[in-house]
Amino acid sequence: MFFTSDIKWLWSAVVIVPIGVAVLSYSKVDDLLNPKGKRAVLLEWPDYRLFKDLAVSTWALFALAQAIAFVGFYLVAVSKRPFGLILIVAALLQAAFTFVTLLLANWKSRELLGE
Repeated sequence: MFFTSDIKWLWSAVVIVPIGVAVLSYSKVDDLLNPKGKRAVLLEWPDYRLFKDLAVSTWALFALAQAIAFVGFYLVAVSKRPFGLILIVAALLQAAFTFVTLLLANWKSRELLGE
């Protein structure tokens, strides 16, 4: 099959993209979980728990995306089934949407503080 002859591009999609997005999101999660300076007011906000829950759940969603991507990679590389490509694309989209959700939460915290 055409997609199993050279799987280097697939390996980069499975490993580099979801892990890269998770690394990029680390600073955003840190901003939400450890507000410093003027942002420390967020700790007293009654709904701060929602930000904290979102920040913690993003790590679980990134881990789930990575697991789905590895299953897709296995299906394509070892089992030679094209269904794995759908799983890989779904995992990449899940990682991207999780990152966007985290960016929106960070933007909302800045909006609340008037930054």
